[in-house]
Amino acid sequence: MKETMTLEQRKLDFIQEILLLEDLEVLSNLEKAIEEYNIQTLHSNIQPMSFEKFQNDIDQSISGAENGRVISAEELRAKIKK
Repeated sequence: MKETMTLEQRKLDFIQEILLLEDLEVLSNLEKAIEEYNIQTLHSNIQPMSFEKFQNDIDQSISGAENGRVISAEELRAKIKK
């Protein structure tokens, strides 16, 4: 039956089941499983940067700084808070 349900419906059903949980151990295990999945997904999607890309990024940063395209840490913090 689960195979014919849409992804959205399965998510909603899962959330409803979580809301009904009374066992903290089960909730902790679900949290751990999701965290482990997220870590594995993150690590499997990371690709090493080529040396050429690294050099290009450095060159762009230097050029930006030389042309006044910089922002202070205080300005950045203020932007983030907005």
